[in-house]
This record gives sequence, structure tokens and C-alpha cells, in this order.
Amino acid sequence: MNTLLGGLTRFLVRAAIAAGCYTLAAIAPAAPPPPSVFGRSPALTDVSLSPNGKRLVWAESVHDAPVVVIYDLDQKKQLRKFAVGDVLKLRDMRWADDETVLVTVSQVRQFSDKQNDKFEYWRTQAVDVAGGGARTLLLDDNALREDYVTGARLINTKTTIPHSVIMSSVDITAAKDLFAVDSRIKRGRRDSSWVNSVFLVDTQTGKGKRLAAGSPYTFDWVVDHAGKVVARTDWDPEQSIYRILAKDGGGWREIYTATNREGLDVVALSADGTFLYALGANGRANRKLWRLPLDGGGAQIEFEEPNGDVENVLLNGNTNLPIGVYVGGAGNELRWLDQSARKQYEALQ
Repeated sequence: MNTLLGGLTRFLVRAAIAAGCYTLAAIAPAAPPPPSVFGRSPALTDVSLSPNGKRLVWAESVHDAPVVVIYDLDQKKQLRKFAVGDVLKLRDMRWADDETVLVTVSQVRQFSDKQNDKFEYWRTQAVDVAGGGARTLLLDDNALREDYVTGARLINTKTTIPHSVIMSSVDITAAKDLFAVDSRIKRGRRDSSWVNSVFLVDTQTGKGKRLAAGSPYTFDWVVDHAGKVVARTDWDPEQSIYRILAKDGGGWREIYTATNREGLDVVALSADGTFLYALGANGRANRKLWRLPLDGGGAQIEFEEPNGDVENVLLNGNTNLPIGVYVGGAGNELRWLDQSARKQYEALQ
């Protein structure tokens, strides 16, 4: 539904612009706006609908600083309103469930005494609709050494486990030497202590439980709604080898390899959990949407555009399944894979 509302918003904006153009054609042109307007922050951004469709969250710009608003559609009133902070950048907002909003922020911090040693630190916080303070997810855990970890990634916010999300982060609990951070950030992946791990995170406490550990080369994960780790992707920049590995009992089985970074990018897990949707050229002239079986059966074409590239995939915001693809060209057209979603979208338009 979130995805469809996003499309409806874009349609209404286009309609409003078109109407405005016709109106302006009949009157004298207005004076050009001052240059300061072009640097002004948007008045309202990041609108998101709760899973039950009864609440909205959005960000307002107050003196160029973001303020988060949670609004009840039935009661037609604000439930919460709070400032993110002057030094923080608002990066993302989404619902973990009907009572909890996830707010991702970032801040530039100096890592050492060196003037140029600056990194952008990302944190995701859980905020309750009912009130109370924000809880930093995963990276407040002392075991993960907050000062050395620049961020964690949300993998799945729609789990079947109450009050939980799936996140991944660089895990240095097994680090033999904390100074290995220098080799991790500046000189590649030679160290063995930095490991990308995936966690089940409690949104009420912020604490994480490790589900699986990858390697220093792991950069993405596939986890199903039940919290089961299904696959991971690895990139070895020294050898220029890209791999997709499927979970196989207590180990991993390689199901795809490319000798450069132009291999298939994992998009989503199928509804039955037997294959991955992936996007890329895979040695062909154009980018396509592929099926990649977890049993290692080899990639199969799911959708292709005869004379162009499949540029992106539209996912259902609730199921995380592909419902359409955007094909390249002047129009960047949307081709529907799910006809029921297409009918809903057209009805909203």
C-alpha cells in the first residue's frame, strides 16, 4: 500500500504541475523566486503509512531542522511531534509495526586526532507512538563497540516475530586488535577480525541476537520473515570475485560467481523461499530480472525487455515481492508483474 500511495502522490504532483502550467499560460508570468529559495529544505518529506493504515509519519522542516510528526487519521490529530536535532541528518523513516516508528539519522564525526579522519555515523532509533525516549537499535550494545562502528543496515522490518527487525552490521567482538579498523577502512579487507553479521533486534530494548556471521567480504544478507537466514553476498575486491552463497545447514553453498562486480544483484526472496530474484546483465547485452534457485540450479530469466535494460524493480512494501519493473529509455516505463497491484494502482489514480 505504501508503494501504491507513493505512485499516487507522484501522479497528483504531475497533475498539479500540469494544471499550474495551463493557468500560468493565461496570465502574466510571475517574478522569478529569489536564489535563497533553491537552497531551502522541503517543507514536508518522508511520508509513510502504518501497516494498519490508520497512522502517518512524516518529517517537517522547521528552521531547516527536521521535526518528526506522527498523525492519527481516525482522530485527525497529531499523536507525537519531536525534533531530530540540529547536528543530525534525517535519512529514513519507516514503521516497524503499528506502534513503533524507525528513524534513521546520521552525523559526521571525527574518528581520530587527524583532521581528515572523518566518517558519517548512521544510527537507527525506535520511537513509540505512545511516547517515551528513542532507543538506538543494535549499536548501543557495548559488545559492538559503538565508537568503532559507523552504521547498521535494516534488512527486514516485516518479520513474524513481534517487536523485532533484522539488521546487519560489522561485528568486531572477535577482533584481536582494535587497530585493525585502520586496515578495514583505508587499506582493504586483509584483516580477519572484521566480520559482517546479521542480527535479530528487539525494537523495545534495542538489543540484538546474532543469527549468522559472514566474512570480511560479506556486504548483504537475505533473511525471510521468520528470521531465518537464507543467503548472503560477498565481494572480494583484491581478487575481483563476487559470490552469492546460500545457507546450507551449518555452512554455506556457493550458487553464483562473477569475476567482476557486474554480477547479479539480489533483489528479493521468492514467496516460497526456493529462489532469489536478482537484477543484472549476467553476461548478456542488457540487464534483466532473473530467478536464481537456492539449490544451485543456475539463473533463469524472469523478465526481459527486448530492446532495453531493466533498470529497477518495484517491490510490494508489505511482502517485499516484485510487483513491477522499470525499463530503460526516454520514458523509464513501469511494466507490471502483478496485475492485482496494477489494478489497485489504476484505481487510486
